Amino acid sequence: MLRLLFLIFIVVICSILGYIYGEKFNSRFLELQELLRIIINLQNEILFCYTPLPECFKKIHETSKKPVGNIFKMAGEKLNDNEVYTVYEAIDKSIKENKQNMSLKNEDYNILLDLSKSLGETSIDGQTNIFELAKDNLKRVIEIADSECQKNRKLYRYLGVSLGFMIAIFLF
Repeated sequence: MLRLLFLIFIVVICSILGYIYGEKFNSRFLELQELLRIIINLQNEILFCYTPLPECFKKIHETSKKPVGNIFKMAGEKLNDNEVYTVYEAIDKSIKENKQNMSLKNEDYNILLDLSKSLGETSIDGQTNIFELAKDNLKRVIEIADSECQKNRKLYRYLGVSLGFMIAIFLF
């Protein structure tokens, strides 16, 4: 009886691990979608409302979901407190401090860092072009992340369950 409970426990643990690992792909996809929405809001605040960047970042944080929004909150605080000299430095330091809480890859962060290099340093036309480039890059990455999510999420779920049953069969 105890052996049967142990085997069931192994199957359940392996299944849970498969589900957890598979959900990392879904959380990356959701964070990328949130980042795209944030960039669109940031573009509107800068180009149409002429809001200063620290205030923009604060507004963005208030209307966004946690892991991605925290980057902008911290960047705004760093700019307000004069801890950094450029927007790029503020975003870069904020990303490094929040990286462990997020599922994004380095290429995803690079899109945001490329945007921040010229944020507030070019004309309105230049800003518009930079925002469009960032949105296009994000849309491309979102499509890739969506296909990876659809494929790999199921794969790791089934793999976890299968591995659990395989271990249980060998131990039985």
